[in-house]
Amino acid sequence: RHALGLLEAEGLIQRQQGRGTFVVEKPASKVFYRVPPTWDELLSTVPDIEFDVLEDGVADRLPSPAHAIGTVAPAYRFLRRRMLRHKVPYGIGTTYIEARAFEAIGHHRFARPVPMVVLNEHLAGGIATAQQTVRAAIADLRTAECLALEPGAPVLTVARSATDAQGVLVYESLGVFRGDFVEVHMSLVNR
Repeated sequence: RHALGLLEAEGLIQRQQGRGTFVVEKPASKVFYRVPPTWDELLSTVPDIEFDVLEDGVADRLPSPAHAIGTVAPAYRFLRRRMLRHKVPYGIGTTYIEARAFEAIGHHRFARPVPMVVLNEHLAGGIATAQQTVRAAIADLRTAECLALEPGAPVLTVARSATDAQGVLVYESLGVFRGDFVEVHMSLVNR
């Protein structure tokens, strides 16, 4: 019953009371998100996703930045969103955006899937420095509930930090993705 519920949530089957269960469509690729390994790929990627806003507000404080770049600003806006594809949750993005930049650019522009791209497009001089770290981890209870996983299931974390031209840390994020729906691909040699 649980397996059928997952297939129904993915839009692959449809249950009709008194008639049975029917296949609705062929499954698409199981990979919902490819972590961009380069700046150019990050800027050119337009993810085919929906998202739910879980939290949106002013951050009391910035957590410890993932990368030792830039100067921490006095205030940040905070967004926490759950990413979905075909109504299936596959990631949670927790993002901190420097408050003055957020207000100047406008809340409505951050309704796009990749806030760092919005910052790069609208900041004077764009993003000056950006770093990304990808790690394997396991889902804690809160993450597991949000992503329909068992606690301890494998997840991939993607931490990103970015500064503006003045060296201010304007962006800090942590994406947590289901290990079964995400991949990292890098071309090592292309002769």
